[in-house]
Amino acid sequence: LKRDLTLFEAGDKTEVGEKGLTLSGGQKARITLARAIYSSADILLLDDVLAALDVHTARWIVDKCFKGDLVRGRTVLLVTHNVAMASPIASYVVSLGTDGQIASRGSVDDAIAKDKTLAHDVEEEAQIIEKTETEVVDNEEPDAKAKQADGKPIVAEEVAEGHISWAARKHL
Repeated sequence: LKRDLTLFEAGDKTEVGEKGLTLSGGQKARITLARAIYSSADILLLDDVLAALDVHTARWIVDKCFKGDLVRGRTVLLVTHNVAMASPIASYVVSLGTDGQIASRGSVDDAIAKDKTLAHDVEEEAQIIEKTETEVVDNEEPDAKAKQADGKPIVAEEVAEGHISWAARKHL
C-alpha cells in the first residue's frame, strides 16, 4: 500500500467513504487484503483477491505478501481463477468443475494431471502472464476528483431517509 498511501493527500488518515467510495477497484482489493493480512486470524479466507489487480501487482502480492512473514504459520484459503499465478504458493489445490463437483485435488501437479480443463486454463494463464510481464504497464492512478487535503471525501455519503414499515418493526 506504500504507493497508494503516497497518492492520498492525507496518507493513511484518508477517509475512503462508505464501501470505498473514493477508491479504485484495485485500491479496494489491496486495502481489503492488507486488513486480512494484518489481522490476527489463524485462518484467512480470501475470495479472488488477485482478480482486481494487474499482473505486476498480483505477482508482487504472491511473491512478497503470500510468501512473507505475516502469513507464515497461518492457513490461507485462496479462491481464485488465476491458478498459474497462485501455483508457486499453493500446497494443496482443489479444482471444481462447472457442476460444482470436485474435478481434482492434491498438489498443483497432481490436480493439473487429473483435470484436463485445469491444465488448459493454467497453460493459457501462464502465457498471458508471461506476455503481460514483458510489457510496460502504466501504474493505476486514483481518481483525483474524490479527495481533498484533509482526506475527507468530497462526495457526501448518501443517507437513507424514510419510514420503517410495520413488517420490519414486527421482527424487532
